[in-house]
Amino acid sequence: MMEEKISAPGIFWKVSDPEHEFHGQLKISLDNQVSIEVTESGVGLNDVKKALSGDLDIGRMEGMVEKIGAVTLEGCRYRSRPLSFGGIARSKIIAKQAYINASFDANVPVSFKKIRISVEGLEHWVGDANKRLEFSDDEIWTVDNRSKTNMEIGVDDNFSMRLVTIPNVYLDYESCEARFIGKTYLDLNFEKEVCYEDAAVLIDRVLNFFSFAMDRVACIREIKAISDANRINGDFDHSVFFDVHYNGRFFSPSFLGGKSRDFIFDMSVGGMQLQKSITLWFEAYQRFGSALNLYLAARMEAYRYLDGKFLAMAQCIESFHRCTDDRKKMSKSDYSELKDKVLNACPDEHKGLIKDLLNFGNEISLRERIASLVEPFKNYFGEEEERMKMIRGIVRTRNYYTHYDKKLEEKSLKGARLMKAYMIMEVLFQMHVLRFVGFSNENIDRIAKANPNFSMFLKL
Repeated sequence: MMEEKISAPGIFWKVSDPEHEFHGQLKISLDNQVSIEVTESGVGLNDVKKALSGDLDIGRMEGMVEKIGAVTLEGCRYRSRPLSFGGIARSKIIAKQAYINASFDANVPVSFKKIRISVEGLEHWVGDANKRLEFSDDEIWTVDNRSKTNMEIGVDDNFSMRLVTIPNVYLDYESCEARFIGKTYLDLNFEKEVCYEDAAVLIDRVLNFFSFAMDRVACIREIKAISDANRINGDFDHSVFFDVHYNGRFFSPSFLGGKSRDFIFDMSVGGMQLQKSITLWFEAYQRFGSALNLYLAARMEAYRYLDGKFLAMAQCIESFHRCTDDRKKMSKSDYSELKDKVLNACPDEHKGLIKDLLNFGNEISLRERIASLVEPFKNYFGEEEERMKMIRGIVRTRNYYTHYDKKLEEKSLKGARLMKAYMIMEVLFQMHVLRFVGFSNENIDRIAKANPNFSMFLKL
């Protein structure tokens, strides 16, 4: 059973029916599953009939919770609601999102003007190079953040980001020691407030950027937000942060931290061009978002077995090449002319079959696509004969697992060779993404030599 980070009693009510109050227990687990266990009376057949017809939705609920205060719960619905026939019954209500220290008018959708995210590992990614501790002759200590953080990163006309490091100095008078701890946050700022759905997409893409940079799953420790629509104590206060909980990629002890030397790049490497890289990362989702999703799914262990990860990565690099290179075997006009000649010469009873086969006949093969992707970085993958052997192995294995052709079983890669092929494809894709988000060949070479995951599979 998942451990709970919030479990507190409170009183709750439907926004559509504020007179009907529930007494219950708010529970939010470590993976941000939000639920309320409430005590109800008078749950009878009419309520059961509504439930059986699929009418389990409640909509928005609000409440006052002990030691927490005001709570707004979005997307509420019954998970279980036993019969009581006039007696007392304990029901379970689940919610899609929970907003702590927030209250909104009934017909006003939840929206955000500013979102502050604490990301696991972000302090390591930013590093200590941006902090300076100064001592003066009159024993005044000054902590300074250099310009690498607190830097505005404009993504589009409505959305900008800022890395904010908040320093704290803790003094231990018994041991006469002072500890400096800086916590780094990501601030997402919006000129016009954005709804939850749009904010969730942006948060996911920003997290994926840091997942790529850190070469590990970047998880959220906490999210806070500001909304002009939030009303506390009956007054609009635009500066009050409220906590946001939803079933996203939140940190839990099951996620193991990585070491900074395993990062693909950190602030010391990517900081000078962070504005450019972030902007191009969002553009990458427009160009080859399907390939990024396949890569990230493989990195986040969405595939339990190696053959599944291998297939996802093979599909990833094929999709990437299709999205970034429109090369065909023949020009569109020449192929259209050839296709017409073949169909005109074909017996009528076979024209449908031949037409289907010719629809993708002008596409280059997976072998050619991989060779094209390897070409800019060919010096990292050995001599030509070694490269072609590697490509043949990847193509045969992909064809075997896709079509299960018995003729290819013996020639397909297995075990350690399959793992190596998967890692080579992963590194190849990472190098192309680095180039797309603005890294020079010199920087990519520096990264390849410094990162053990690169150097293990490349010829350096």
